[in-house]
Amino acid sequence: QELIQPTVVDPASFVAWKDEAFSIWTDVWAESYAEDSESRKLLKGLRESLYLVNIVDNDFITGDIFRVFSKILSLNLAK
Repeated sequence: QELIQPTVVDPASFVAWKDEAFSIWTDVWAESYAEDSESRKLLKGLRESLYLVNIVDNDFITGDIFRVFSKILSLNLAK
């Protein structure tokens, strides 16, 4: 039987993981490209302009986290 338990988000761990995740773009992937390449500029730009978010559905048994995103997308498309 599947073990059902809530997701616990530790803010300190999330911040540390965020820094590691974003550094991979510039410290690993970007290093694969020439210093002045568009690909390297893109990866560095993404690191500087994007946000990493953690979204948790607190109704972890019957919830539908994707419903929220579908609603947002449908509202934006209707504009």
